[in-house]
Amino acid sequence: PEAHGFFREVDAVLGQFFRGQFTVMTILAVLYSVGYGVIGVPLAVPIGIMAGLLSFIPYVGSTLALATAWLMTALDWQGWTQILWVLGVHGLIQGLEGFVITPKIMGDTVGISAIAVLFALLVGAELLGFTGVLLAVPAAAVTKILLQRIDERYRKSEFFVSGAADESSVTESPKD
Repeated sequence: PEAHGFFREVDAVLGQFFRGQFTVMTILAVLYSVGYGVIGVPLAVPIGIMAGLLSFIPYVGSTLALATAWLMTALDWQGWTQILWVLGVHGLIQGLEGFVITPKIMGDTVGISAIAVLFALLVGAELLGFTGVLLAVPAAAVTKILLQRIDERYRKSEFFVSGAADESSVTESPKD
């Protein structure tokens, strides 16, 4: 029963992770579509949708968004200013995605703080590179569940309970 409960919690967290990832993808699709549309990039909506759909793969969605936006801007040449606007819009969206959207949404949906999400992504990238970035948030969420269960068992253990009783007798002041 305990293992079943653990895996039920893991299943729920992973489901929340995928819902959160879908939310991030949708927000990015809207941001790219609107951002590129405002500065006049042809086919901004299809580019935004493609970028949003592929954003779950680290670097792929954003790279394709930038490359296709630059390509469409070059084909509909209106000057270097628009190329720079594309870079600016792309940089702004990437900053929002990396430091606000993904940490906040993924942290809220899987129940870990935004700082923990950023830390998990950095550690995952360092340890396993591309694969680590893909697996970092779900692994952090599962690790949180595991640590919570270990903590619960420890607090119910004889060692903890007897240690708490011994500690309370030490802190009590002797009566004169």
